[in-house]
Amino acid sequence: MDSTRPTLHATLTNASTNEVRHLIIEHLDGAFRTELVQLSATQAKVIMAGTEYETTTHADALIQKLVGEGFKWIKSGRFAFEPLGHAKALALRMGFTKIYVPNSKEMDPRRGLNLTGEVPISKWPGVQAKNNGEYEYAFDLMRLHAQPVLPREFSTTTPALGTTEFVSFLQNVIKARNSIGPTLEFVLSDR
Repeated sequence: MDSTRPTLHATLTNASTNEVRHLIIEHLDGAFRTELVQLSATQAKVIMAGTEYETTTHADALIQKLVGEGFKWIKSGRFAFEPLGHAKALALRMGFTKIYVPNSKEMDPRRGLNLTGEVPISKWPGVQAKNNGEYEYAFDLMRLHAQPVLPREFSTTTPALGTTEFVSFLQNVIKARNSIGPTLEFVLSDR
């Protein structure tokens, strides 16, 4: 493990407020001097400083407190989707500076070669949605995931699993998401 890179210790979400909080351990001097930083939206707040053991222990206690306040801890393999600006702020905080966007590749030297589609994260406008739709984004330590946001009419009650109404509901959800655009992922780089 690279002791100079920040560590995303935990991500928590609150369904009632749509808030996402990231707990990050930032290494200032290896494991000897670290900071526990809470990133919410684009706002970073240093919670405490100490050794890596101290900040990790404090982060674990903070996770339990936040869970008691209605937050859900997002475990490995799951994603917390949020607006583009929030996901970009997290990726930048984690030390990434570039994103690889396939449709940004340029093969014509007269227009400026860009064989990899590399774009600075800070300048990337995100995915262009169709049909007045929107995208939301999630960071997974190496990539940004982009998925279409369902229109508000799909935030109603989901029919019971196994019923014909559920099958019809699911087909409509898939159709609505596909009309906005595909689910995509983009590789990040710190070089």
